[in-house]
Amino acid sequence: MILRRWKPTFIAFLAIFLSFSGFATLVAPNQAVAAVQTTLYASPTGSGTVCSQASPCSLEGARDQARTVNGNMTGDIIIRLLDGTYTLSSTFQLTESATVHDSGTNGYNIIYQADPGSHPVISGGQQITGWTQYDSVKNIYRANVGTSLNTRQLYVNGVRATRAKGALNPTGWSAVYNGFTAPDSTMASWGNISNIEVVGNAAWRNLRCDVSSISGTSVIMQNPCWANDQRLGNNKFANPLWIENAYELLDSEGEWYLDRTAGYLYYKPLANENISTATVVAPVLETLVNAAGTYATPLHNVQFYGITFAYATWLRTSTGEGYIAGQSGALYDGTVGGGGNGSIYNTPSNVIFSAVKNVRLERNTFTHLGAAALSFQYGSQNNTVIGNVFQDISASAIWMGSAVDEGHNVSAYYNNTDSAITYSGSFSRSYNYNSDDYQGDVHQTQNNNDYFQFTFTGSGVTYYGPSDSTTGTQDVYIDGTFQQTINGYYASSRYNKVLYTITGLSYGQHTIKVVKTGGTWMRLDAFGVYAEADPTVKTVKNNTIQDNYIAQTGVEYMDAPGINVIFTDGTNISHNEITNVPYDGISLGWGWGYSDAGTIRGWTTPTVAQNNTVQYNYIHDVMKVLQDGGGVYTLSAQANSSINNNYFREDTKVAGAIYLDEQTQFFNVNNNLVANIGPSTHWLYVQNYNPNSASRNNTFSSNYSSSTYRAGDWTKNTYNSNNQEGVTSNDVFPLQPYNIALNSGIEDSYRDIIPQSNFSLPDYLLLASVYVDTNAVTIPIRSAGDATKTVWLAPSGTTTFAEGNTMTKAGGTATSISVPKAAGDYKLYVVDALGNRSAESRFLVRQQWNYIDDKNASVTYSPAWSNYNSSSDYSGSESFIKSANSYAQYTFNGTGVRYLSMTQPNMGKVDVYIDGVLAQADIDAYAPSTTKQVVLYQNSNLLNGSHTIKVVCKGTKNASSSDTVCALDAFASISAPDQTAYYKLVNKNSGKVMDVNGGSYNSGATIIQWNDTSGLNQHWQFVKTASGDYKIINQKSGKVLDVSGGSTSTGANLIQSDDTNAASQHWQLIDVGTGNGYFKIKNTNSTYLADVTGSSTTAGAQLIQSSDTGVNSQQWQLVKVN
Repeated sequence: MILRRWKPTFIAFLAIFLSFSGFATLVAPNQAVAAVQTTLYASPTGSGTVCSQASPCSLEGARDQARTVNGNMTGDIIIRLLDGTYTLSSTFQLTESATVHDSGTNGYNIIYQADPGSHPVISGGQQITGWTQYDSVKNIYRANVGTSLNTRQLYVNGVRATRAKGALNPTGWSAVYNGFTAPDSTMASWGNISNIEVVGNAAWRNLRCDVSSISGTSVIMQNPCWANDQRLGNNKFANPLWIENAYELLDSEGEWYLDRTAGYLYYKPLANENISTATVVAPVLETLVNAAGTYATPLHNVQFYGITFAYATWLRTSTGEGYIAGQSGALYDGTVGGGGNGSIYNTPSNVIFSAVKNVRLERNTFTHLGAAALSFQYGSQNNTVIGNVFQDISASAIWMGSAVDEGHNVSAYYNNTDSAITYSGSFSRSYNYNSDDYQGDVHQTQNNNDYFQFTFTGSGVTYYGPSDSTTGTQDVYIDGTFQQTINGYYASSRYNKVLYTITGLSYGQHTIKVVKTGGTWMRLDAFGVYAEADPTVKTVKNNTIQDNYIAQTGVEYMDAPGINVIFTDGTNISHNEITNVPYDGISLGWGWGYSDAGTIRGWTTPTVAQNNTVQYNYIHDVMKVLQDGGGVYTLSAQANSSINNNYFREDTKVAGAIYLDEQTQFFNVNNNLVANIGPSTHWLYVQNYNPNSASRNNTFSSNYSSSTYRAGDWTKNTYNSNNQEGVTSNDVFPLQPYNIALNSGIEDSYRDIIPQSNFSLPDYLLLASVYVDTNAVTIPIRSAGDATKTVWLAPSGTTTFAEGNTMTKAGGTATSISVPKAAGDYKLYVVDALGNRSAESRFLVRQQWNYIDDKNASVTYSPAWSNYNSSSDYSGSESFIKSANSYAQYTFNGTGVRYLSMTQPNMGKVDVYIDGVLAQADIDAYAPSTTKQVVLYQNSNLLNGSHTIKVVCKGTKNASSSDTVCALDAFASISAPDQTAYYKLVNKNSGKVMDVNGGSYNSGATIIQWNDTSGLNQHWQFVKTASGDYKIINQKSGKVLDVSGGSTSTGANLIQSDDTNAASQHWQLIDVGTGNGYFKIKNTNSTYLADVTGSSTTAGAQLIQSSDTGVNSQQWQLVKVN
């Protein structure tokens, strides 16, 4: 979809954008108000050192002025940013070091804050002007930008334009060892060939490499990008997803191309877009803010509030490095293996915090960014990211931690070729030993008593080497003192393995010496040094990511998770909304278990990853492009970590909405709701395809899912019976999972940050569909937050509102609303003080109970009961009596019944009978105060058919009651079938149940009768259609009962199919009239009945449709599944 672009000036556009994002009015930071020592002012046009409102400084000038007064702070230093765009020519630096101090002191903060009513923008963009028409036929314009301009993004009137690209999934391409064979030689004649970029996707990876040369149909790719891609096994470049960045591809409106050689920027405007008046911005700066301390002197007590960070790029992908990620934006850097200098490289962020503590970012906007938006790395601790908007980001919104580290706080790695390592004896270097070694090479010897040694500064060291059946014993010395004999033997080959590690040395210079004492070989791969006195200062720890709105991330780098957390301790990810993401919503963990204690890598201690929490997040519409990911995705052991109270929906391409991938351990996964993800999509995937790397030691409890599709090794994990799968097939939930949805996502105090274009107040108040299945007569909702508004539940399409059996209302600050008494589906509306009605809610409230007032003629009394009128009663009245053995009764057809009365100080006791059998005795209606419309008795598990409820007044009471009054306010019943329940369909002739053959998930699977095993494939839900008949939905597969080929012929097989709303998927229930719950199930399309072929009584007999002959094999009893 092409978005219509606004055409204001650059600053005016950003003001409009920010008002949509909830920043039209800024208030003080959402925390305790501290004393203020100094207020400084900055302006885009500021200068000097006065920094007053009348004479503001530049942004850098205000920072520098704060440095002069922050040595011994007595209150916060506020740096107010006045309105406008702060266009940076270089990165804005905040530093804490021995000589530069940008931190708050004495517990006070330096706060960079939008001046009230202002919308400051920190920008790395360059405005492009001077457009002239270049090609009148194709309507292409160009601007002379010079040869120094370099960018990968362009924005026109605040909307990301498309870098010129070709067709999606072009045909005729094939990958070869050094690039591609193209379908023809057309590209060989294109200009600037080395700037052409080939884009690809492979399972969970996004790949980008530039072309080196083209000859005929031979397309040679640049290295090391292509070399790194070729080591990815099956998940590497196969065919291009598209070709990008050539003038010859500039053929669609909204596309652009930068010719850096000639110095021209080309653009093909959208229809009705005037490029001469449009605001065109090219991001040119790669880092907007770099805030950094050191491990010894972290930057601390700095805050950003109400500021927009926009228009930054990232250029590495346009080099020979390209973009080749192992996963989730962790990139291969340099030539991996083969004696090169390869390593892992994190996708950088445009706003970077390194070695910082007690930093807070609140109510900021991160948008139009060409890398990841925000990162906290290298020992950053106790920081808070709360109430921010992240939208239109090329990679991840937030990156916490680093993939460069192994999770053990190793500070630096030294290859075996490093000059600090000395060798004694007959060592030789094997240049291409194995690509899994640190840099692909080793030093090795076969002679006993040969040794190597390494002098380092720090508090610990790790020795890495290959381990195989030829590796023998070695003695390790630290500072000349023998430590232990290690054995490098392993039955199969392992590379870059930890053979020895020691920590806790006194900080200073030390020497490790390793002497060969046995076996055939001793080999050195690398050393890792703990360069800090306390290595734990490197841990990214106790950071909070809360109440943020994250959307449209991974726009350019599609393997980027919305939030990417790697090797952290105590990260709390709570109450965020994450949507419209091409890969994982949240990725938590790293290493595939290789760095965990007790694994083949050799570590004996756990990584720093622990105590991480993902809770109360609303994660929807993720995994929109790539595969093998999830709403929340985890890797490796993370002690005492949890995933709880999250709401997942519309994540249809996930491997698992909750996906615990390789070696995930020690997670408690509980109270999550997974909705509308598709019947064949795992709601839970716990990796088990390889027994050696299967996830284990995790616990799952009290989770709810509309899907029954999950995978895992449940002998290695605890899967409790209170998990409820297939809890609904129609996306309408009972109250308990509904409450999970309601409490997820952005909290009320930050809901104003949600961009208005993506915000619906009714959908915020009612975040999932719910049915009333308990004694509840109200449901919880979110507050509209405005006492002048009124919230209504009313039928779809309602325009005039009045309270009654089909409409209820609540105040604008209410957190609950009564459910209409008439059975039906209701939408939520918000009406303002002027009577303006909102759009109706996406979701609904389903009342399945049919209420009958005490005055209804179908209710009989013996003897007559007295009447009392009260507006608090159902329909304004109640009936009452005191005498023993008096009764009220009501006959109904259905599967459930309720008895409503009031509780108050003068009430006595009643007995309730169902069909003449005592169902519950001595129901006590006494209460010290009066409450109306109380459900005193409910039974939702009756066999479908005709039933009679009888309420008998006992004439007795408890000691606290003043009298023996019995009362009836209303009865309520559920008509068959209960659309919120599942049923077994029992054939009257055979006694066997309707089943899906083999428990299949597949469309087209046949329907049979089988012995009752209580399997989910034998459970069916009846969902009423708009025409009044039913779809019959299988709980396990989520597919609907259908007639093969939509046939109208007798004898056609019954099957299950994907729901297409075809007439052959609609069924009518015809009560046989015997009063014992038997029905004929009639196909709306063919008018034939569901039957067992040949009236067979054999398990496995095929179900067919046949004409009505009155035989027992055409009658089915609906037995509700508890």
